[in-house]
Amino acid sequence: MNVWFPLIRSQRQVRFPELDLFDRLFSESLATGSTGAGQAWTPAIDVAETPREIVVKTEVPGMTKDDLDITLSDGLLTIRGEKRAETRSEDACYLRVERRYGSFSRTLRIPETVDVGTIDASYKDGLLTVRLPKQAEGKSRRVSIQTPGVEEVGQQN
Repeated sequence: MNVWFPLIRSQRQVRFPELDLFDRLFSESLATGSTGAGQAWTPAIDVAETPREIVVKTEVPGMTKDDLDITLSDGLLTIRGEKRAETRSEDACYLRVERRYGSFSRTLRIPETVDVGTIDASYKDGLLTVRLPKQAEGKSRRVSIQTPGVEEVGQQN
C-alpha cells in the first residue's frame, strides 16, 4: 500500500508568477526539512540578548544531553550533536516519514563582552539552553606598553 498525504497550503488571492519559484523553493524546503541538496537536519535556534546575558535556545527533541557537545573557541560557540534514527518495525507500513536524523553542527560568533568563565548550559524537554553572561562594566583594565631595553620613568634600580 503506497499512500501519499499532500501538504495543505493556503492559496494567495493575487498571483505573482515571478514569485512562484521562490515560494516553491521555500515551501519544499520547509516541508522536507532539507534545502533540496540532501536530507540534512539542522535544529532551530533562537538567540536573545538582555542587558546581562545572551541566551541561545536550540530545539533538539528526541536527544539526550549525552548526544550534545558544546564548545567555545576563538569567539565561536559551537553546538554539535547526533540524533540517532529509531528502529523501524518491519510489520508496519509507513505512510509518511518526515523526521530527520543525523549529525548537526551550529556555530555562532559571540561578542567579546561575554564572560567565558561563567557560561552555563541546561537541557530539558528537548530544549537546550545556553546562557552566556556578559562581563561587568567595570572589568576592563588598562594595559601598559613596555619598550624593551628602556627603563620606565620613576623606576628605581
